[in-house]
Parts: sequence; structure tokens; C-alpha cells
Amino acid sequence: MTNQSCVTIARGPAARSGRPETRTGRAQRAVTLGGWSTVNPYATAPRTIAILTRTAHTGAMAVFIGGRVLHAPEASLRPWRWLTTLTGVALLASEATHSRNWIHQGRGMTTTAHVAVLAAGHLSPRLATAGPVAALLIGAVASHLPRSVRTWSVLYRRVVP
Repeated sequence: MTNQSCVTIARGPAARSGRPETRTGRAQRAVTLGGWSTVNPYATAPRTIAILTRTAHTGAMAVFIGGRVLHAPEASLRPWRWLTTLTGVALLASEATHSRNWIHQGRGMTTTAHVAVLAAGHLSPRLATAGPVAALLIGAVASHLPRSVRTWSVLYRRVVP
């Protein structure tokens, strides 16, 4: 037995259900999901990579959407569109590894809506500006939702980790 300090969290859904959540300082055991392994998103390296990826995505997306709104030539937006897409895919992969329930939780559904309106903007010239702007709005709102909404599952009809 090791001397790991435990922290009891007395707030959030676990506390409201009468089950205080206990976390230790140790890294979580990896769980595989169809070949994908989940990682501890709070460990130093994964967290640093996630922050850098999210920052790059925000910057590239700002230039891309700003160019769309201001009617910049398509050729000048192409590198920003690709950078936004690549960092978005990296974020998607990172977020999906946090939980095997991710896709049917609020966070997975908002990500699906985000990608759907963005795809509509890429596929339809009439939605070339509206699609990315809608994706920006969905992403901004979704990233600030309370954890109880982000982790609520439509499949289980409750908050699941």
C-alpha cells in the first residue's frame, strides 16, 4: 500500500447523490475503447498538449472566420482553413479519449453539431460564412457549459463520467 493522499470532493453531481468523489494523485489506469485508450486528461503532458492544441485552434479559427466574414480571397484563407481543420481533428481525438461515454454526452453531441454546421459551410457556397460562424457560436457556448450538462448522457439519462 502506498501513501497517496486522497482528496474528497464535496460538490458536483457525486456530492448531490450522496457519494463523495475521491481522487488520488496517481495517474489513472488506461482503459481501452475499441482500440482507443483513454488517458488521464489532468496529467501534465496530455493537459499541456490539449491547451496548446486548443490555443492553436482558437487562433487559426479566428483568422479563418474573420477572413470569411470580411470576404477575403479563398486562396489566402486556405492555409487557415487547413490549420483550423487539423487542430480541430486533434481536439476531437483528444476529447474523445476522455471517456467512453463521450459521444452520447452533452460534450459529444455539441461537438457533433459543431462539426455538422462546419461541414455544411464547407459543402454549400451559400453557407460559406454562416456555417463557420455557427460553429464558432456552438463551440463558444459548449465550452462554457457546466460539467453536469457536458457529461449528461442521452443514453443513460443522467450524468455519467
